[in-house]
Amino acid sequence: DSTLLLCHDLIAADQIVVLREFGKLDPIEIDRHRLARILVCLIENARHALEKIGPGQRRLTIRAFARGAGVGIEVEDNGVGIPEDNLLRVFGFGFSTWLGRRGYGLHASANAATEMGGTLTCQSAGVGRGATFLLELPLVPRTGTARAAIAA
Repeated sequence: DSTLLLCHDLIAADQIVVLREFGKLDPIEIDRHRLARILVCLIENARHALEKIGPGQRRLTIRAFARGAGVGIEVEDNGVGIPEDNLLRVFGFGFSTWLGRRGYGLHASANAATEMGGTLTCQSAGVGRGATFLLELPLVPRTGTARAAIAA
């Protein structure tokens, strides 16, 4: 929710409908700033993917749920989609299909997920069929340290 607040003005200006599907999660210990950077990147990529969809039809769904021995966070859009041959390339350094973009955000986000012991993956049914990015992070018991705890 706090990351969506950071992006609220841009999302509202683009007339994107945001759906939140948050399951019950126990608080976990996480690097809050690193998590926020990943989510901002995923939301920003979804915004770009939705530019060619008509206003009133743009949907962004954020899901948070328990997954195995960890937590999953999905960012799904109904935008332009990703061709199958690009699915393996989206996390590569310097890869971008967007004019004027440097292709660093998804690469850095995947690296940050790995550094936190998790993974960042992408699925798309193809061009015009949207995309879903899944961030999976392990559960780390709260220890009362200075790190922020999150719960949905």
